[in-house]
Amino acid sequence: MNKKVTLSKEHIAAINRDRQVIDNFDCLDAFFRMESVDINLVRKLLFELIDDPQTRLDSIWWNLGEGNTAIYPSKVIPTLKNEKPYDAWFKEGIDILKVLIDETRKRGLETFFSYRINGSDNDVADGESTKITKIPMKEAHPEWLIHTWKENFNVQHTTKDINGFWNFAFDGVRKHKLKILQEVCENYDLDGIEIDFARVCPVLPPGHQWENRDRLTEFMRSLRFTLLEIEKKRDKPLLIAARVPENLQGCHFDGIDVETWAQEELVDIFVMGVRSFDVDIHAFQRICSDTNIKLYPCIDDNHATDGYQHPSIEVFRGVIANWLHQGADGIETFNWAYTSKFFGPDYLGNPPLNELLSLKSNDGTDDNSIPMRPDENGQMVPNNQFIIHQQVYRELNNLEEIHNNSKAFVVQRRGGGHGSSVAPNPEDWWTPRWMYMNTNMLALLPEKLACDGKADTLLTVYIADKIDNSTDSIKEITALVLLSDPTTDSFPKLDRLERVKIATMGHPNRELYNLPPNQNIKDNIELRINNSLLEKPLIDKGWLVYQVNEKQIATGENLIGLRMSKNTNDNGKDLIIEKFEIHINYK
Repeated sequence: MNKKVTLSKEHIAAINRDRQVIDNFDCLDAFFRMESVDINLVRKLLFELIDDPQTRLDSIWWNLGEGNTAIYPSKVIPTLKNEKPYDAWFKEGIDILKVLIDETRKRGLETFFSYRINGSDNDVADGESTKITKIPMKEAHPEWLIHTWKENFNVQHTTKDINGFWNFAFDGVRKHKLKILQEVCENYDLDGIEIDFARVCPVLPPGHQWENRDRLTEFMRSLRFTLLEIEKKRDKPLLIAARVPENLQGCHFDGIDVETWAQEELVDIFVMGVRSFDVDIHAFQRICSDTNIKLYPCIDDNHATDGYQHPSIEVFRGVIANWLHQGADGIETFNWAYTSKFFGPDYLGNPPLNELLSLKSNDGTDDNSIPMRPDENGQMVPNNQFIIHQQVYRELNNLEEIHNNSKAFVVQRRGGGHGSSVAPNPEDWWTPRWMYMNTNMLALLPEKLACDGKADTLLTVYIADKIDNSTDSIKEITALVLLSDPTTDSFPKLDRLERVKIATMGHPNRELYNLPPNQNIKDNIELRINNSLLEKPLIDKGWLVYQVNEKQIATGENLIGLRMSKNTNDNGKDLIIEKFEIHINYK
């Protein structure tokens, strides 16, 4: 049995810093669209939300590329040349990574370098998917690469697999990656690094990941000892975080032996998941017992869980409240808004960032009271994404704001993010073999609703709120059900429920709608919460809405049962449960 590494008191104190909110800050999109080399512009845009005195941000983790080329001076990997604005920065002698670290330090915040261990999708010129940056080490060692995308999707993909993915079963790959990380940690004043396995698995041969797990553990072991040596030389702690799948099953699927990593304390922080609302915090607590390791689930609001990109603040509150109730040490945000002048990483209609500073609202004034953004037609509209993200960060500064405000607790859907370019969409689901990470493979929805009037379709929903039925603080509790009926074309249009948009990103034209069932469906669906039968629902904008009694809700896991009250299915096709939500509205 391998023993734990020996950590200094200073190192353990660094692990235990008051670190509740981590911002994994992906700068790539901002830099792709930045024509100016003015570093003051970088400071003004990238630090706008960070500098809001009402927000809570403790640690900024700078995410600056795919890990195969550098936008900082490097002797190990090639620098990104002939690119705006990097080329100009290099000529001016500006080290953008040092600028960002220094600016973070000035604000008294912790700072990490987030390294995409197997990135590739942004190894492109000027962010254009048709121009591929060749990676010299990949060109020299094609035997070190894994090629999976085209085989799995059976489509011609522009960039995802052009260069291939690193196979950590090879000693040469592990040594190459170690040199990259050693150089960064020796050259910059960092508090730590994050090894990001979300960008991207596979890191081991697909179908044989768990069999090769010792190779990946060998890499993490080498990294730990290398960074501890650097730590001794500079006399300052250097932490290691690892972003891994959100549950142990997913880690095993991808060949990530988190149990051994925890047992030997090869990491200081586990970041769990990317776009997953359901994170098995209790399982990670179990394997990390008797260690110093901290746990931070991650929420990505760009490559989001299916059907919940840019959701309401009530959804954010529900997710965060659940994580904190389950014992997380804090949260990591990824791809969240950073400036009021910009909509978000997925919006391609924005002009260059330096032009955004001069944009005016519709009436010609520059109204700073309401953040604005350009829409698809160039018209200035409220920047709702920034507004909501800013409010979440502010509420994290006072957790009572989250605990005592209205929330939505949702059952997660499979897939999400980029859609079928990374993982299958839920409406056309099949089991991906190359990775678990990023797929939400174990999510419960969508699911068939059996129509034989017998067994329930069972779901679970976690609710953090402790509902005291003696209090008068709760205005209303409702359960919302969204269904699809594959036989919808057989109904007259006027007899159907209103059509509802289920999801956006990753679906054709960014639109996925349900197949509305007949209006009389409300008379035939039974909903039980913890085996308590609810009264028949109302219909609101295509959803079935049930009133819930406070006594029917449990703090923690709640068992949901849905079924047809009688066999009304004459054609043998089941209805589909697309979404299920419980809303708790406070006065």
